[in-house]
Amino acid sequence: MKKVGILFFLVLLGLWGQAQNAPKLVVGIVIDQMRFDYLTAFSHGYCDSGFVKLLKKGTSWQEMHYNYVPTFTGPGHASIYTGTTPAFHGIAANDWYDMPSKQEMYCTQDNASKGVGASHVQGMSPKNLRVPTIGDQLKAAYPTSKVFGIALKDRGGILPAGKLANGAFWYDGISGSMVSSDFYYASLPIWVQNFNETNNGSNYLKQDWNLLLPSSYYLSKADDLAYEKAFKGENKPVFPHMISQLKSENSSDLLKNTPFGNTFTFDFAKALITNEKLGMNTAPDMICISLSSTDYIGHQFGPHSLEVMDTYFRLDRDLASFIAYLNRQIGEENYTLFVTSDHGAADHPYHLKDSCFYDTKMLFDHLQKRSLADFKKQLFIAESNDQLYIDEVALKPLNMCLADLNKWIEKELKFESSFLGSTPSNAAANCTLPHNMCEFIKNGYDKERSGQISMVFRSGCLPVMFKKGGTTHGSCYHYDTHVPFLLFGKGIQQAIISEKVEITDIAPTIATLLGIAAPQGTVGSNLINR
Repeated sequence: MKKVGILFFLVLLGLWGQAQNAPKLVVGIVIDQMRFDYLTAFSHGYCDSGFVKLLKKGTSWQEMHYNYVPTFTGPGHASIYTGTTPAFHGIAANDWYDMPSKQEMYCTQDNASKGVGASHVQGMSPKNLRVPTIGDQLKAAYPTSKVFGIALKDRGGILPAGKLANGAFWYDGISGSMVSSDFYYASLPIWVQNFNETNNGSNYLKQDWNLLLPSSYYLSKADDLAYEKAFKGENKPVFPHMISQLKSENSSDLLKNTPFGNTFTFDFAKALITNEKLGMNTAPDMICISLSSTDYIGHQFGPHSLEVMDTYFRLDRDLASFIAYLNRQIGEENYTLFVTSDHGAADHPYHLKDSCFYDTKMLFDHLQKRSLADFKKQLFIAESNDQLYIDEVALKPLNMCLADLNKWIEKELKFESSFLGSTPSNAAANCTLPHNMCEFIKNGYDKERSGQISMVFRSGCLPVMFKKGGTTHGSCYHYDTHVPFLLFGKGIQQAIISEKVEITDIAPTIATLLGIAAPQGTVGSNLINR
């Protein structure tokens, strides 16, 4: 018994030693829809204490890429924090077609859960996530560690924090409040209730959106591009955006589409760190922050708009303020911070004087009609995320495998100029698509949630809904896969690294800094001292 007691003491001593060497707080910041080139192209307008400070005092990986499709918010956040791809973590898209229920399934949907903070809020949880996150691994190693996730989007707060999180919060545009789910709380903590009263999102909409810097700082001088979309209540998508006058037509949800949404998120993060005393414990803590407004603004105005550039200039100042707060609250040698993104974004075809759009509904209807004519059966159940869900029961009597059906699909869609090709989603070995598309599709394929055949469209082509303006993401092309990855703080040296790395390398890297095992399911590797 004495030997057992000594061994137990030594184990505890070892864990204590690891905790002493680890940062007291890990801060993960995911900037939704931040392409890597925003870090460099906009740098002339950044201040010395935001992105520039992270570059001068931290490590930057210049070639961080996603290694799967579709490149969306849900899968992106899950991949960053689990160290694996949708094939393993199961977040196959933001929404996918659920074959058993014959309905669309949202990535954080949990019908058994109820919203907390407003009566109309739907309950959400990470139950669709199949593997643990860094936060889950941290809680397993140090049960007293605290882990939180926050974002304007529910999926941006929930998926990073994982299943053992102390809490996850997101924004409700009707009430202007941060809300949660009974997966975490029976009712909102008192400090969150106080924040919602004093820092309600509607308060941030009392200001108008003007250019932050003199016009000479902005690469584009055009302020009414053909692919920009105006706010509801505006005649044109031009500065100044009279946000204070638009709230009545848009509700407090308008905050998401302004740079003030990032300010609001950082303000909530500061309140959370202070009230939950993160970084003040014997065990390391973690906060996962997702900045959602960059995505909403990017979708609305496109990468080359004044609005996107101004948003990043403002975000840079918000980041500087947050770093200054961390230095005061935690101490610069006591925390490690990383910045990355969940995906990039495509240039609008009009920007390149092109007009490449595709209509998946039209293509799906065409295939359904032709299958009825050729096979006397409708072989297709649904289309989602450029993936086709096949009725394999109907296919079997035809003595056709998915590869046979895929050849038929490629022949039938030859008329569509934007269509590059298709492949069975899990058959990278037999895939005839160019470059690394086949591996990307296989990495993103979940056999229960993804379509059995994936369609691929040409670079720069967008779904037809974007003819009216805005842009999107989701492809395997560099503009969607290439994102920043910056590490700063305790244990981090200054360096700029040009080696190509993958998004699944982030989780094991952070786990190493924390002195814990990488999350179960991780397929990436530690980037420190590699």
